[in-house]
Amino acid sequence: AGVNYKNPSSSPDGLGADLLKAATTLTNGTAGGVNLILDPVGGSMFKANAEAIAMDGRWVLYGSMGGLALPEGSSPLAPILRKRVSLLGTTLRNRSDAYKTDLVNKFASDVLPKLASGAYAPVIADEFEATSGLEGAQAALDLMETNANTGKILIRVAAAAAEQ
Repeated sequence: AGVNYKNPSSSPDGLGADLLKAATTLTNGTAGGVNLILDPVGGSMFKANAEAIAMDGRWVLYGSMGGLALPEGSSPLAPILRKRVSLLGTTLRNRSDAYKTDLVNKFASDVLPKLASGAYAPVIADEFEATSGLEGAQAALDLMETNANTGKILIRVAAAAAEQ
């Protein structure tokens, strides 16, 4: 099961706003938390993730959309050590071109056919039209700045607008 920290109504049982409560509910209170956290947010979710992770849990940090700084009063090492958490940080930025090329090739062979067949479908948060120029872009940026979207924000550019 997964929990969407931003949109509680889209999470199991509407618990996304409280990761500890969601972890307790989803594990029937028996696991002491979740075994795996895939974290693209970082700093702003550190405390909630540290509370929600189980003993010997695995935490994969692959982004910093919530910043790199930890919330006031957070001690990064105490909960990680106390719960014997395995923390893995990763990014593509410092990977070699050969690694990135291999990743793109695997994506093309494994994922693109599933997108084409409809087995996988992207989550679209909202779509905006840009019929003359890119006036729809501002509305899309305004939505993105609210951080209220779950999924992709699309701007459809008409052929005439694309040629400008």
